[in-house]
Amino acid sequence: VAGIAVDENSHRLYTVTKENNSVYVIDLRKKIILKQIPLGGEGYTCILSPDKMHLYCSCWGCDKIVILNTKTLEIDGNIEVGDHPNDMVMDRKGLLLYVANANDNSVSVIDLHQKTVIETLNAALYPVTPTGSTTNSVALSPDDRTLYIADADNNCLAVFDVTDPGHSKGSGFIPTGWYPTCVRIAGHTILVTNGKG
Repeated sequence: VAGIAVDENSHRLYTVTKENNSVYVIDLRKKIILKQIPLGGEGYTCILSPDKMHLYCSCWGCDKIVILNTKTLEIDGNIEVGDHPNDMVMDRKGLLLYVANANDNSVSVIDLHQKTVIETLNAALYPVTPTGSTTNSVALSPDDRTLYIADADNNCLAVFDVTDPGHSKGSGFIPTGWYPTCVRIAGHTILVTNGKG
């Protein structure tokens, strides 16, 4: 099991797996697996849309976001992103999805209505830096205006102004501990876990 999402209204748990490349739909009341659906590669995590109609799964092994229709329990398409997509964050309205791509220093910005990447953010320290920043986590500020990206191999957070989707601007970097693996926002506090610290 690599990542989970819970729909409390329908009493369902969704999980993606790494070793058998699947998304599972589990009935929490009956404690049974309703369906196992192939992803096409190793799964990393999954996130529900605000209306709970779609589950977005980052397929780490196939460089795509796989979209599951939660009503039909069928794959509803996929969106190609960068290399090794992992952590994701969605804006509050469910219009934009930000996907960290660990193997190419980037974050894909997806317009969920169009189901397409509208922008790719370079989170490396310098524009021409080769692969190696390991962008492995993303978080949005409460007002959806600032994106924080964990650059594990750079020991920092890259910060972007994402007020104007498609025309985001880099704001700089915040030093962290050794190998930041997860960034989350709690009110006005940025929380960072450091995998090797």
